[in-house]
Amino acid sequence: GFVGAFLTGRALLPVRTLRHAADQIQEESLSHRLPVVGGDEFAGLAETINDMLDRLERAFRQQARFTADASHELRTPLTVLRGNISLALARPRSAEEYRETLERVHQATERMSGLVEDLLLLARADASQLLTDAEEVPLSEILITAAEALHERAITFELPSEEADLRVYGNHRLLITLFTNLLTNAHRHTPAEGAIGIRAVRHQDSIAITVHDTGEEIPPEHLPHILDRFYRVDDSRSSGSGGAGLGLAICQSIARAHGGSLEVHSAPGEGTAAIR
Repeated sequence: GFVGAFLTGRALLPVRTLRHAADQIQEESLSHRLPVVGGDEFAGLAETINDMLDRLERAFRQQARFTADASHELRTPLTVLRGNISLALARPRSAEEYRETLERVHQATERMSGLVEDLLLLARADASQLLTDAEEVPLSEILITAAEALHERAITFELPSEEADLRVYGNHRLLITLFTNLLTNAHRHTPAEGAIGIRAVRHQDSIAITVHDTGEEIPPEHLPHILDRFYRVDDSRSSGSGGAGLGLAICQSIARAHGGSLEVHSAPGEGTAAIR
């Protein structure tokens, strides 16, 4: 009995060690890892748990960054609202001054409303509840509708001659949002003398849509992060020349919800966003 108890204690020692180390890991100390000793099954279990902790730590950091960035972006229009309302109430003003204040307040509320809608869309995507009311839709019609949103800009099209080649199963509204965001992004970073085009090619059971332009090059070090939420190539927080950094993240979420993928490539004088 004593020998059996001794051997059992020795055999269960790695389990007690892993349990003690796991008890020390809290939400604020996710960087801690379990000790990996030897090459037995317990070592393999510790490595598996450490891999899981790596994923959890990345998820927590991403969530914390997302919350901080969303709070920052919402604080800006709220500050504009509070400042203009306080200024208007400070003393009696003319009807024209009140009108100018209301216009600034309206612009701030529109910006905040758009940001909230984007955040809700991303939240539904994270909960796998984005793709609803899916049906067969003509992709060529969606591309043309998205291009019409940039009525001041000429868009060239390269589409298959057969309309049936561009029919997909998806959400009409979300697909318009997807391609409108891509075209708006291309328009924002392409000079007036530059060119923007859309190319569609069917590959057996999938369709590849490419939005290409001759605008600004994206520096190579930014390409791995260009689809991250709230990420901007320009670190400036000012949205005067751009959005909140959610456009491409929304495009990626919509593409994934439809079973596709989004890739961004860039070279000098050439930018490309490809969806399959």
